[in-house]
Amino acid sequence: MRERLLPGAAAFVLTIAALLPAALTLPQHGDETQYGWSAAYFGARLARLDFSLGAGTLLDPGWNYSYWTLTQPMGARFVYAAALAIAGADVPNLPADSVDSYNWERQMRLSSYAILSMRLAAILCAALGFAVICSRFRWRGVLACALFLAIPFVHTDLARGWAEGPLLLGLGLCTAAYGTRWFAPLCGLAVTFKLTALPLFLAAFWHGYGRTRLAHLAGFLVSLGVWVLLTPPSWFGGGPLFLGMMVANRITEYSVQALRPENADDIFLPTRYLLPFVLLALLLAVHTPQLWRRFRRPQSSPAGENPGSVS
Repeated sequence: MRERLLPGAAAFVLTIAALLPAALTLPQHGDETQYGWSAAYFGARLARLDFSLGAGTLLDPGWNYSYWTLTQPMGARFVYAAALAIAGADVPNLPADSVDSYNWERQMRLSSYAILSMRLAAILCAALGFAVICSRFRWRGVLACALFLAIPFVHTDLARGWAEGPLLLGLGLCTAAYGTRWFAPLCGLAVTFKLTALPLFLAAFWHGYGRTRLAHLAGFLVSLGVWVLLTPPSWFGGGPLFLGMMVANRITEYSVQALRPENADDIFLPTRYLLPFVLLALLLAVHTPQLWRRFRRPQSSPAGENPGSVS
């Protein structure tokens, strides 16, 4: 147990120390504004058990097919809704006719206290995610964590109150649960934080509950079912079909964003989109010697056979 706890604790402390300075100094980002306002809105509805559809407008989307419900799943929003509620941080309460369609992000701008509450929640999620990962991969995991946190853009991307911190927690939980019956449902949970985790559905299909066809199907259906259960808009939008609508919407949004003048060569690729893949690459890199030895290990011969003999 100690061999697992010490690397996890080291990763937790290292993450907090690396990300906290950025959380205290970075200016508010428009995406954080959106996460904060929508988190408070949907969190309040969930607390009241209010699952009515709403007006479908920018300020009262309800659980309708709308910008807010399509742009991101609900997992990270619920995390930030809890953080804002615990901190007692208010968000702008805007009348339905007060939002300028060309300047709505500025009108929804959050207080510095609300932003700090969200960022501390994001850092805590990231630190817990790294702790769980390193409790499984031990000190090699801590080395990968340290290398990851040494990358300059990681501080900016993980310290902000958007989906990346909760996503890292979801990936960490999946790492810890790999090979157990909890793996498939936790894959569904991770995808509620951000659609970047969608490949985990394939992992749940292959390794969720066994190697038979029925086991493969069960792993996929369990992970998808958890996603639907934790995504209220899907209850009114076709269940699993709503995930396809979200993916299509993200593709459309990406195409629009890529055409903006500031994006050279029509490429829109924020560094935060790369974080899971960079972390995976570092984890593989620090395990390369171990993987190489396992690959090169000679296969054991059947009893009674001499591998060196020639008949």
